[in-house]
Amino acid sequence: MLLLVRHYCKHIADLAKPEFRGKYGAALEGTTLKSEKSILLFPMAFFARRILFVLSAILLKEVVWAQLALQTAVSLTMIIYLLWSRPLDSRFATWMGVMNEETALFLTYAQMCFTDFVPEPVTRS
Repeated sequence: MLLLVRHYCKHIADLAKPEFRGKYGAALEGTTLKSEKSILLFPMAFFARRILFVLSAILLKEVVWAQLALQTAVSLTMIIYLLWSRPLDSRFATWMGVMNEETALFLTYAQMCFTDFVPEPVTRS
């Protein structure tokens, strides 16, 4: 993924050209045609989020609070990034991405009710 982003950075002026998008644009599908480097963060963030989830589930399996904190931070970061840079090609796609992140954030908050964040086992259920 890093090699692909490096290639996109070298050809940042060609991102809007149809022949370049047809040949190398699979990772940028659904993003705007702006020639800005901030849109290159979207495929990296998309990939990194999944890698972080898997690594946290494997490496932090005994530390649930760290998993929840990491997922909360990732969701908040993605919401800020989506609203700040608007990398997606339509307003609807941007708001759907924000809604998906808000849903993930809400579910992470709900998971906190069933962990050691709630001190009494009786109040967990």
